[in-house]
Amino acid sequence: MNSNLISKDAFSENSSYEKFRTCVIMHNEVIEFYNILNENCQYSYLIQVGLNMLGMSTTAVQTVINLNRPDVAIRSAVFFGANQFHLFLLSLPGQVLLDHCANFANAIYGSMWYGTSLEIQKMFYMMQIRSKKLCALTAGGLYDMNIENFGITFKTCMSYFTMIMSLK
Repeated sequence: MNSNLISKDAFSENSSYEKFRTCVIMHNEVIEFYNILNENCQYSYLIQVGLNMLGMSTTAVQTVINLNRPDVAIRSAVFFGANQFHLFLLSLPGQVLLDHCANFANAIYGSMWYGTSLEIQKMFYMMQIRSKKLCALTAGGLYDMNIENFGITFKTCMSYFTMIMSLK
């Protein structure tokens, strides 16, 4: 009877190892997918963010210049708001990705990895090391797509607006 319990424990341990091994493989595939996604989209994001910044600055100037013509000013203000919303929507997926990466790293750290076998502990360690490097979508490698940079970009556009208005 004792040997039967040992074989069940060994089977359970082997099953846990295989399940966790599958998770580690899936984690590596997700990182590969992220690399492909970031590599293929970064120049498109750079163009979109650049044009968006240009659009926000110029429409803000148009709005102020045309304050005496309410129909044109309102149209420019709506377009300015649409540009701002578009930049927000561009930044949002990058922020979601960063949040998930940070949550994953915290989940690994907070798990009960110390109660697993040595083989699984080694895999946990490899995943912990990799999860410390957060995945971030970038615009041409110059701009990280996240909410913090959305706010900075908005402030920058307002600075350009102020500069252009001071030149007038």
